[in-house]
Amino acid sequence: MEAPLDDLTGRVIYLTGDLDRKLTSLMRRILRPGDLFLDVGANLGLMTLQGSRLVGAQGMVIAFEPNPAVRELLKSSVERNGYRQVSVMDCALGKRESQAVLHVPMHNAGQATLMDDAYSGSVREVTIDVKRLDDVLDQLALKTNPRLLKIDVEGVELDVLRGASERLSHGVPDYVLFEHWGYRLGCGIEEDSLFACLLDYGYTIYGLPKAMIRLTLSRIKRSEPAMGSDFLAVSPHSQVTELGISVT
Repeated sequence: MEAPLDDLTGRVIYLTGDLDRKLTSLMRRILRPGDLFLDVGANLGLMTLQGSRLVGAQGMVIAFEPNPAVRELLKSSVERNGYRQVSVMDCALGKRESQAVLHVPMHNAGQATLMDDAYSGSVREVTIDVKRLDDVLDQLALKTNPRLLKIDVEGVELDVLRGASERLSHGVPDYVLFEHWGYRLGCGIEEDSLFACLLDYGYTIYGLPKAMIRLTLSRIKRSEPAMGSDFLAVSPHSQVTELGISVT
């Protein structure tokens, strides 16, 4: 894959071959041949490319990356691997269709965000299109429901979920893998808007604690505080036991 060495994410991928092994390991447990994988905030495409291998030629990956410079590198990586099952979308996802300004920090495009005043340092601003996930999937008219939705959009994850309310209300997708740094430490997850959104749709939320040897999931109860920054939400129609992962 294309991994620019003047970018922090690119250097980590180049030197280690991964960004977060617990996340890529979890993907290998979830995705199966023929599945549909949605990669929201695809960046350079590490998880897009891994997902493409896992779902195979009969599956499909839809990668959303609004940053034009990064998106071109992602497209190049997809083409070099010959992955015809990948579609790269040139928009961000949000709660309504609009245009917005993407703030891209210098030397770390992976932290690009739609949040205003997120960074005090030098940033590049790019005007991008924002669409609702429900609308995009309706337009594509796919016959397969997404198995996994991965969201890494630097602080606007809740907006992505609000734009997918029709799917979420029917327990689609089966799994939502997301990063979240915005909750208040010490508060129960039901007091946090992002967690509460998923709980209201019947999803069960698990934390992904850091582990040196074995991947584990930690179930989070409604009244308990959430620890960590990576989480897996499981649809009421799915069973976490099918993943074969230890749950604490």
